[in-house]
Amino acid sequence: MKKSILLFPACLLLSLVAPAQLIVTNLLTENLSNPMGIGVSQPRFTWQLVSEKRNVEQTAYEVKVMDGRAVVWNSGRVMSDQSVHVIYDGSSLKSGTRYRWQVRIWDKNGKTSKWSTPATFHMGLLSPADW
Repeated sequence: MKKSILLFPACLLLSLVAPAQLIVTNLLTENLSNPMGIGVSQPRFTWQLVSEKRNVEQTAYEVKVMDGRAVVWNSGRVMSDQSVHVIYDGSSLKSGTRYRWQVRIWDKNGKTSKWSTPATFHMGLLSPADW
């Protein structure tokens, strides 16, 4: 009985002290999950923030787009709460190429999330010469 009485306050204290986990999920490119044949040269990215705590807000983000292992665009840390339709702003994307992308965010307390699980998008044929 004594152990259970001591265990409850210890668990309660641990739950208050343990940091809330920030998870970035539901990655979309042009409002689609892992789309094929994107027909725009600067796709737009969207994501959602999930947390165990209430009132958690994104204050900054970083988006990374890769072609294989090569990073073709890294936004760097952007101070913004925007998580819908963030426009790709890197070098020209190649027709018919499959890209992966990830995002991480910072909350209002300066806590950084882990990188999201990668999402993909496949570029369509963007010019007549590609056909």
